[in-house]
Amino acid sequence: MSRAQKLDQQLSATLLSLQAHGDLNTYGHAQELLHELENCLQESEASEYPQQKAHARIYRRQLAAMAREIEAETSDNRRNQLLGQTQRLDSTSDRLRNIQSIALENERIGTDILGTLRGQRETLVRSKDTINEAEDNVDRSTKTLKSMASWW
Repeated sequence: MSRAQKLDQQLSATLLSLQAHGDLNTYGHAQELLHELENCLQESEASEYPQQKAHARIYRRQLAAMAREIEAETSDNRRNQLLGQTQRLDSTSDRLRNIQSIALENERIGTDILGTLRGQRETLVRSKDTINEAEDNVDRSTKTLKSMASWW
């Protein structure tokens, strides 16, 4: 068996593997084998040359078709990845807007509570002043009553 025939068999097996798995490494290996086969054709016997040349053309077409399929699949995978990432970004943006809305609502509620507490503090301060004033009045009244009691 000549070197060209061995390469032909290896290339045929590699193409079958490539069709089954679509692996880029296998594709590169198949290209190398095809290149070696084409180089060996120049050294092959005249009786084998037409058949091996025809096989090489068929393999080249198959590799080109597989390259397009791999490229299309890679492109589709990339497109799907980008769509998935876009959806995640949209979802995250929606969550951030929702969180921002909640934060603004909490800030508004906090401002309202602070206003209410300020009003209650003012009420307590006025109540304290009123109680102090009432205590002062009670103290004066007690003194007045004691001084009146001492007259009688």
